[in-house]
Amino acid sequence: MAQDYAGGTEQLPGETVVHTEDTGEAMHDDSSSKVETFGLGVSAALLIGAVGGVIGMWAFPVDGAVPLFVGLGVGFILSPVVGLGMLWRQG
Repeated sequence: MAQDYAGGTEQLPGETVVHTEDTGEAMHDDSSSKVETFGLGVSAALLIGAVGGVIGMWAFPVDGAVPLFVGLGVGFILSPVVGLGMLWRQG
């Protein structure tokens, strides 16, 4: 029995797979695409915060990395909101 599952010839009893007629590809009914979309929004917010911090370091004559830390902090604070916004936009 374990050899059949390891060889990929049988499906696990609890696994649900829906086949579409158009393409023949399997679509799993799970939340992985939602998690990927949320992660994309979080990553975008962090990247925009870091770029804003680098631009702030270049534009303001401040010694040290204070503008970079402020930009990253804003990115970290807003990242869940941007992630949820991406989910709302998708759905």
